[in-house]
Amino acid sequence: MGTGTQKKLKTAIIVLTVLLFVSLAALAAVLIQDYISAKYSKRAIVPDNILNDSTNSSHIDHTGISAEGSQGAPPTAAVYASALDGAYLLLPGGSPVPARDEVVATTLTLFNLNPGDNAPFQVGNMFPGDAVTQYYRVRVCHSQSVILRFNADIHTGGELLAEVLKCRIDLPEAGLTLYDGLMKDMPDALEHPLPAEGNTTDDVYYEITAYLDTSVDNAYMRLSLTADFNWWVEEGLAPPHTDGAPAVLPWVLMAVAVTSLILIILLRKRLREGCEDDA
Repeated sequence: MGTGTQKKLKTAIIVLTVLLFVSLAALAAVLIQDYISAKYSKRAIVPDNILNDSTNSSHIDHTGISAEGSQGAPPTAAVYASALDGAYLLLPGGSPVPARDEVVATTLTLFNLNPGDNAPFQVGNMFPGDAVTQYYRVRVCHSQSVILRFNADIHTGGELLAEVLKCRIDLPEAGLTLYDGLMKDMPDALEHPLPAEGNTTDDVYYEITAYLDTSVDNAYMRLSLTADFNWWVEEGLAPPHTDGAPAVLPWVLMAVAVTSLILIILLRKRLREGCEDDA
């Protein structure tokens, strides 16, 4: 084999090797982006039909609150706590805070590499009769029928308020109430089945309301509670579905396959010709 041919072959191998590494890097970038986009919580606008089906329909604005209760009492600290996550609150006496156009839900995604996720929850300085409601959208990517589970993990220091603080867990789309009772008595897992015969993605909206009965003593109003709301699926999850990635991934895989095949052919040719020269 001539010197010129060897140089051309060597150059081709180098170029193809670089292309192979670029393709692999692109593939890794797509997969990482796919994972990150599904892993971390986002925000979602709660559809109007879910809000209309909810038992309460008054909402608060993130930007500020100036409403007064039905008896002229100013909004409590619980109002401001709920404002952080786009929740709504009914003041004592049932007087609503002015509505906002859009209600925001925290979004969590469960898939085969992320079978469980959580969102923080905190309330404090609640008065008897106060109620704080927050929405969560749990997106589940699964390949078979699964059971979506939920519980609340109360942090140390919130045990006293948990003795009187009640929590109602609603699935407004399904018209179901999974739990309505004291937070301290909440079961280890509230279950909701999601049927499927193949790869599918279900969005489940949770409406979670923490409230104090009017009969609760005022001694509890200076207390606070922090908890983690946990969602998980034990088996049957599928890879996440994200916008854009499915269209790019096949082309990246094809580029990797073609480049690898050409590179293997050239390397085998060079080895064969090198053996012939030695002979």
